Amino acid sequence: MASTKLFKNGNSQAVRIPADLAYSRWDIELVTERQGDELRIRPARRRMGDVLGVFAQFSHIFAGGNSGPGKACACLRRRVRHDNALRRG
Repeated sequence: MASTKLFKNGNSQAVRIPADLAYSRWDIELVTERQGDELRIRPARRRMGDVLGVFAQFSHIFAGGNSGPGKACACLRRRVRHDNALRRG
């Protein structure tokens, strides 16, 4: 177990994370939560975008009867390309 110190950063308290416990990347979002007298810091879960919307299309695609899995995969690939294009702007 590593020891660390609190310090003031603006109007907030901050915690120094020792080098041997540091994350390898700086661009990750962290979640903090208090459990009793403990603070837990962990990476935030990745967002799945509109994964439910994509999966909702499957029932419609397969309901056609003769559309088959190939058509479902093609539809999913188009949807992913479309969503990626929207994210890039």
